[in-house]
Parts: sequence; structure tokens; C-alpha cells
Amino acid sequence: LGFELIAEFESAPTLGTWQLSDQAAEEPFTVYDHPKVLIFRKTSKFSTERARDILWSVDLSNVIRMNPKQATVAPTGLMLTVERAAEQRAGGTWSAMFDSNSVLNRIEWLGAAAWWVGLLLLGWLLFPLVFLSLGGLPDRGYAVSKIAALLLIGWLAWIFSSMRLLPFTRGTIALAAAGLTAVSCAFAVHRGRDLWRWITTHRRYILGAELVWLVLFLFGLFIRWQNPDLWHPSYGGEKPMDFSYFNAVLRSTSFPPFDPWLSGGYINYYYFGYVIAAIPTKLLGIVPAVAYNLLVPMLFAMTGTGAFCVVYNLTYPTNGGSSSRKGLHTLPLLGGITAAALMVLLGNLGQPDTLAKGFKKLASSTEEHILPGMG
Repeated sequence: LGFELIAEFESAPTLGTWQLSDQAAEEPFTVYDHPKVLIFRKTSKFSTERARDILWSVDLSNVIRMNPKQATVAPTGLMLTVERAAEQRAGGTWSAMFDSNSVLNRIEWLGAAAWWVGLLLLGWLLFPLVFLSLGGLPDRGYAVSKIAALLLIGWLAWIFSSMRLLPFTRGTIALAAAGLTAVSCAFAVHRGRDLWRWITTHRRYILGAELVWLVLFLFGLFIRWQNPDLWHPSYGGEKPMDFSYFNAVLRSTSFPPFDPWLSGGYINYYYFGYVIAAIPTKLLGIVPAVAYNLLVPMLFAMTGTGAFCVVYNLTYPTNGGSSSRKGLHTLPLLGGITAAALMVLLGNLGQPDTLAKGFKKLASSTEEHILPGMG
């Protein structure tokens, strides 16, 4: 169009003298946190006629022109059809979906334990599939088997419900899990000797990977236990929106899910993460308000173990080096634990600064604050 780039400003993450450009990362990570700034200058090559020719070469014949009033009454403006709306309403009540008097909902620590055990079992049941898919990795992808299980089960349940073959219910999720487990078991029978040999050889690594996941989960759970509210009391935040979308996906019988903010509408937004979150929630029948505070630690632990898995496999010796005892290599294990800590514990150093400022205000002021330590 006749512009030239004259300045570029980028703030890349640094660790000491090491700098890594993350501009290829997902947009929310860069644009929201440290966006790149590009400044262009118009040159003598700019031509209004050429710009007009380029812009008007786009086919606008399918554009629907309407004023705000026309858009408001448009029958297809992100609104469910009459049939789909009735289908969503007929999906069942909350009391039918979740029994608030069940033992997992009445005894919250038992619900948390069931959540951990359920994910552990799903990871074990589908590990043969992960073993087959990631057979080239030293750890055969064991550390991410829980992630793979939720992704596969969630995708199958989602595709069934999106095509309206089956409703998005506990039964459909259980059917998807059972089908994948059958395939996984068939592979385990076919390659049982190799699978069992790897498990027995690497049982210490399996225990170590599970311990990393559990420690991260318990740490995240402790934080939510200390502050279980779903609304940031000082700054507001997106938890109410997050919780509403989560509930909408849980309540929907087909996809796309209904819009919790617009009666009769559907969500025109990426929502598959909520589908994944709905898998253990619906299978265990834990009420959403409690499940939310289990999901956050779960995602925290999965992010950490994902980093652990990547670095462990990258640093695993291929020439027989590094100390090893029954499949447990020390240096890759330490590297994996360090990666997990850097990813989920040390990645945001803004919190120490926030705490320091809060304590400073508390020490220099006699005013009564709503939040202890925060001005």
C-alpha cells in the first residue's frame, strides 16, 4: 500500500542474559501482556487509487447491510433455532444432573480425592494408546497421559453432541471413555509384553511423575481452599464470565452451547476447554461450584507436568549416560522438575511485587482495609 516500517518495539522474556522471542505464541499471552508495537510511515509510493483498487477488489456481494434495529430482530443473529432452543431446554434440570446430597458433594475432601483417583484411572486406562502414539519418547508420554485422556474423551463426546448423534450427558461421556478404553485394552493385549516390560523397568519414573502431578495439584488446591470464591474481591476479574460459560457447556445437550448472557442465543466463542473441564465434572457428578475449584488445580498440575514431560524427554540421555536406577534418570528428572517449577511457580514474578507493595501500605497506614495487607 506504500508504507514502510520505521520502528519496532518488542519486550521479550529474559532470564539473565538469555532472551527468547515469544511472538509466535498464542495471542492472549503476547498481545495482552507485552504486545509488539510496529510504527509505519507513509511513503511517496502511496496511492489512494491503488489502495482503493486493492480494498474494493474484495467481493462484498454477500455482506448483509442492516441498521441496529434490523440486526436486533434478525432471526439468525447468533440465535438458536426454535428446534435447537427447545432441545437445550429439554436437557434436564440441575438437580437431575447433580445430586448436591451425594457423598462426593457433602464431603469435599472426598470429592477432591475422587477427582484425583478418577483422573489417575483415566490416564492409566488410556496409557496404552499414548504408549503407541508417543513410542519414540523415552517416557512414552506417560506424564501427559491424563491430558491425552481428557482430550480424547472430550473430543469424542463433543463430536457426538455437535453432530447431534448423542446428547452431551454423563452416559455419552462414559460411552466415549469405554470405547477408547476398549481400543486401548486391545492394543495392550497385542503389545502387552513390551508395555509390561516398560512399566516394570520404569516404575520409579512412573511414581516420580505421579508425585510431581500430585504435589502440584495439592498446592493449587491449597490456594483455592484458602480463597475459594469465584469473584476477585479487589479487582473484579473474569471468574463470573468463566463460571457462566462453564455452566452453559455443562447444561447444553448439543453444541454450540447456549449463551448464558443472551437468552435464546448460542456461544460464538472458543469453548472446547470448557468441554474438557466438563468431562470429570459430569462423570463424578460434582456440583459446578466445587468442581471449578478442583479444575483450576487440575489445569495447574497438568501444565506443570506437561513442562516436566517435555524437558525430561529432551534431556534424557541417548548414549547411556547419566546416573540411572531402574529407569529413573536423575538429571532428566531434575530438569523436568525445574521446568515444571519455572512454568507454573516462577513464571509470574509480579506477585512478589504485589505482596511487597501491600505489606508496605499496611506498615505505613493505620486505615482499615477490606483485604488484610492490601490497600
